[in-house]
Amino acid sequence: MDKIYSRHKVPRIVKIGGLSNRNKLLLTIIIVVIIAVITAKNIIAVINPFLESQSKAIAKAETIKLANEAVSKAMENMTYNDLCGIQKDNERKYKNDEFKCNKC
Repeated sequence: MDKIYSRHKVPRIVKIGGLSNRNKLLLTIIIVVIIAVITAKNIIAVINPFLESQSKAIAKAETIKLANEAVSKAMENMTYNDLCGIQKDNERKYKNDEFKCNKC
């Protein structure tokens, strides 16, 4: 063992020790803001399709609810026989050919 092996030092590209404390803080803040913006953009891209599908489902449910309420309000004073019925003759027997269907 004639030689003692040592590690070679890798040269630094940017000397951090050469920056002042104020510049280090500014650099740290800029990096944190960039990471936060990228993260927020990715989260919004993932959540946006889910929110769109949920809003469509809610709008469809509300539309059906309003249509049902309007039909119920219009049908309060009507009976089934007012809408459609089978004609009967004088002997209370059903006529085969006549079917009455009224439009609302």
